Amino acid sequence: MVKRLTPKGIEKMSVNERVELSDPECPGLRLRVTPRGRKSFYGIFTKPDGKRVREKIGAWPGVSLVDARERYRDIQERGFPTSELTFADVVDRYIDWQQERGRRTWHLQQRQMELHVLPSLGDKRTDQIRKADLYDLLRQLDKKGPSVGENVFSILRAIFTWAERRDWARHNPATVVWADVQRTKPRDRILRDKELAAIWLATDFVHPAARDLVRMLILLGQRRTETSLMRDIDVRDGIWTIPADVAKSNRQHDVPLSEPALRIVQTRNSRPFIFSSDGGHAPVSGFSKVKRVLDKEAGFDDWTYHDLRRTMTTRMAEIGIPDHVVDRLLNHSVARSTRARHYDRYSYEKEKAAALEEWASYLSNITLG
Repeated sequence: MVKRLTPKGIEKMSVNERVELSDPECPGLRLRVTPRGRKSFYGIFTKPDGKRVREKIGAWPGVSLVDARERYRDIQERGFPTSELTFADVVDRYIDWQQERGRRTWHLQQRQMELHVLPSLGDKRTDQIRKADLYDLLRQLDKKGPSVGENVFSILRAIFTWAERRDWARHNPATVVWADVQRTKPRDRILRDKELAAIWLATDFVHPAARDLVRMLILLGQRRTETSLMRDIDVRDGIWTIPADVAKSNRQHDVPLSEPALRIVQTRNSRPFIFSSDGGHAPVSGFSKVKRVLDKEAGFDDWTYHDLRRTMTTRMAEIGIPDHVVDRLLNHSVARSTRARHYDRYSYEKEKAAALEEWASYLSNITLG
C-alpha cells in the first residue's frame, strides 16, 4: 500500500491487522505497522544480480521518518552488499586486517570467536545481533570462568567498533554489555622461595623439553610464548635475541644467558626450535597438562607461569638490582626524558648479564640449599 507518510500521521496510526506502507517520497522505504502498535522501517534494495532484498532500518520512534529516509539513501549510495554481511563474514575480515598489520594475537582472537561466539551468532547479520543475544552469550561464558567472558567481550567490542567505522555494523551492542562483564583482578602472586624451589624440582617429572622450558622461564623471567619459540638461530655469543615479530612489545629484545641458561641451550639437540618434543619441528605445547604434573609434584596449584616472571622481578628488587635494569630485562617500555628516549641507545647488556647471573646464583642457593 502506498501512502504519504508524515511524522504526525505515523504517531496517530493504528491498525487492526499488520500492514506495510510504501513511502512515495522515498521509493523502496517501507513502514510496517502491527495491531500492537509496533512501527518499524524497512528498506527494499535491488542487488547487482537483480535479486531484491529487505533490510531493517529501525523501529519508530527511535528512528524518525527523516532518519529512516536518510539511512535508506545512505545504504543505497554506498551499496547494499556490505549490510548483508553475516557476523562470521565481519570476523573473517577483521582477522585478515589484523594479520595484514602484523598483529600477532590474531589467531588467539580467531580461536575465541570460533569457540565461543560464531556457533550461536555467526550466521546473523550484525544488525540482527541484539543486546539480549550478547547477554545470553555472557551467561554461558560466565559458567566457564570469569576470565572467559572478559576475554571474549574485549574482542567483541573491538570487532564491532572496527565494523562500525566501515559501515558493516550500525551499533556496538558489546559496548553496552561490557558494563556487566565480570573483570578479573590483576594477579599479585609472588612465589615464596620454597615454592619456587618446589616447582624447579618438580620439572624432573615432565618431558625434558617442558622441563627445560620451565626452568628457562624461572632463570630468565621472559614470557612463556616468547620463550617457547626460542630458535637456535636466535642465540649467538651467549645472547638470546627475541625478534620483534615474536616479542609482545614489537621491539627486538636481547637477553644475556646466564651460565645455567646457556647450559640448557647447549644440551638441547632439537632444531630449529630449541624447546621441542619432536626434534625441533614444532615448539613444545601442552602447557596445561605440564602444569597439572608440576602442581601434583610441587604440592600446590595456585600459581601461573606468569607468576614466575613476577616473582623474578620482585626478588631482583629485593636483592638490590636497579629498577631500570629489571625493566630492560623484561623488555618494558621505560618512561624517560626526551633526551633518553631519542638519544640514549646504550644496550645495558653488561648490567642485564650481571643481574641474571646474580639471579641464577640466588636460585642455586634456594634449590640446592
